[in-house]
Amino acid sequence: MGNVTLGQIVIFLAQIAGVIASIGAIVGVVIKLTNWIKKKRKEQEINPILDEIQKIYEKIDSINQNVDGVKRDMSDKMDEAYKQMNDKIDSLEINQCKDVIVDFVTDIKSGRNVASKEARAYEAYDKYINVYHQNSYIHKLWEDNVNTTKE
Repeated sequence: MGNVTLGQIVIFLAQIAGVIASIGAIVGVVIKLTNWIKKKRKEQEINPILDEIQKIYEKIDSINQNVDGVKRDMSDKMDEAYKQMNDKIDSLEINQCKDVIVDFVTDIKSGRNVASKEARAYEAYDKYINVYHQNSYIHKLWEDNVNTTKE
């Protein structure tokens, strides 16, 4: 994803939506024109013109289908990128929780004063267990070294 910002992605999607809306409007006009010509065709013979308009309509329809395919592909790629970004954020936050917990337990084991770190450590542990549902050596480390009831 490089240096692409969320704002740039939104602008790009808005531009694509504008293109799709424009194509839809053109297709609507062509359909109405085609129907009008079919009606007039019964009154007089204008087959060559109608055939050309029909070819144009088919080309526009083909373009519209291609744009829809691109739109679906982009949506799928955006969903995947969003999921990957959230997974990376969660991974970073889990690691931050681990760091806070390990530092706190290390200080307890060393006999250091942990009063200034206690609230943050309890918050990190709560998030680690209840938000991220982690249960690893960190949980055992906490249980073995920290009085789990706040005084």
